[in-house]
Amino acid sequence: MGSSLNMSRLATLVRTKRGNKGLRETARAIGQVSPSTLSRVENGKMPDMETFLLLCDWLKVPPADLIGKTEEQQTVVPASMDTSEALSIQLRADKNLDPATANALAALVKAAYQELTHNNPQEVTPDKESEKSTVSSLESLSPEFRQQCEAIATEQRSLLGLRAFEQLPARDLAAKLGATLWTPETVPNADPEQVRHLLSQGQWSAAIICIEPLCIVHNSQHSPPRQESDLMHECAHILLKHPMVCFNPETGLPQREQQFEEEATYLGSCLQIPRRGLLWATQKKMTLAEIGEHFVASEDMVRYRSNLTGVAI
Repeated sequence: MGSSLNMSRLATLVRTKRGNKGLRETARAIGQVSPSTLSRVENGKMPDMETFLLLCDWLKVPPADLIGKTEEQQTVVPASMDTSEALSIQLRADKNLDPATANALAALVKAAYQELTHNNPQEVTPDKESEKSTVSSLESLSPEFRQQCEAIATEQRSLLGLRAFEQLPARDLAAKLGATLWTPETVPNADPEQVRHLLSQGQWSAAIICIEPLCIVHNSQHSPPRQESDLMHECAHILLKHPMVCFNPETGLPQREQQFEEEATYLGSCLQIPRRGLLWATQKKMTLAEIGEHFVASEDMVRYRSNLTGVAI
C-alpha cells in the first residue's frame, strides 16, 4: 500500500458535476483551469497539485477523500504530490520566512494532519503577517471594508458577552470559531528535530493547518502580545472566508494573495484593538503602555491602530 490519488473517482466526480455543460463553461466556473486540462482529468490523467486543489474546492470534496492508502488499482501519487502541498497547506508566515523553516512547518503540518485525520479525515490548508504592516500598505482597503471590520470586531465581542472596549482574548475567539490551537511542541507525532527548528525560529507566526476540524498552529516562542496578534490574524482569515492558497514547491515559500493578507491584517488589528476601545481608552486618559496592557497588545500595535483610526493617544 502507498499514498495514492483515486483518479477514477476524481474523473467520475468531475464528469458528473459538469453534466451537460461545455468544457469551456465549466473551466471558467472552476477558475484557473483550462478546458484541455479539464478534459485530461475527465480521461483519467493526473492533474498538478494546484489543479487538484481547485477541483476539490469546486467539487466541495476534501482532498483527503481522494488521497489515501490504497491498493494497486489506484494511481500512485508522484513525489511532488506526496508532500504537504498535496495536503493543501496554506502557509501564512512572515515575509522573511526561509525555505528551511517552511519545510519544517510542512513536516509539522503533515504530522498534525495525520493525527487529525486518524478519526476525522478532512481537508487541510495552512498561514501570517506580522504587526509591522504599515498604514501605507493598506491604502487599497476601502472605507466600507474598514467600517465592516470595526463592525465585525464589535459583533464578535458581543457574541462572547463582551463590551466594545473590553479585551477579546484571541484564544476565546478561536474557540468560538471552533478552532483547536496547537504549538509545535504539542502537535502529536511531530518530528522532534523539526519542532526544535521551529521553536528556534522567530520568522514564522501562525498557520491554519486544517479546515475540518479547524486547527491553528502558532509560535509559542513569541511574546504574549505577538501571539495575540498572530492568532487574531488567522481568525480574521476565517471570518473573512478567504480561500486557500498554495505554496511554491520549488522554494517552499507561501504564494500569498497580498489583498487577502492586507484584509486579514486590518481585521486582525480591529479584533485586537477596536476603534471604540481606543476612544474609551483615551477618555480614561490611559497611556500607551496601559492601553497595550489592557488589550494584550504591543506598543507598536497600539500606535499602529492609533494611526489607522485617527484616534490620538
